[in-house]
Amino acid sequence: MAGTARYLSINGHLGIEASRRDDLESLAYTLIYLLKGNLPWMNLPIKPKKGEDKYSVIAKRKISTQIKDLCDGIPEEFAIFLQQVRSLRFEDEPDYAFYKKLFRTLYMKNNYLYDMKYDWSIDLD
Repeated sequence: MAGTARYLSINGHLGIEASRRDDLESLAYTLIYLLKGNLPWMNLPIKPKKGEDKYSVIAKRKISTQIKDLCDGIPEEFAIFLQQVRSLRFEDEPDYAFYKKLFRTLYMKNNYLYDMKYDWSIDLD
């Protein structure tokens, strides 16, 4: 296992070699955490059974959490993204153009100005 268990892909928990899909799944968990402030497998009262460790307890919760429940209360685009990413096979090339369009559309749907200026940008004019 490499990385933080909180954001680790399910495949990572299962010991399956990581690929681009796993990076994107980790990104999804990070974004969901930033939006919701919590993930269902955080702050578990971890009491591993004999032969288990805290990572396997987290993995079980992550595997058992439905995407619709994980993404409840946030825009559906995050569920679409995670569902699509989890469906990828090891060798599949992620559809980055689709992901960019998905989140750009969400950005504009929320009436944000797509001018490439961000809160942290310094205005040099």
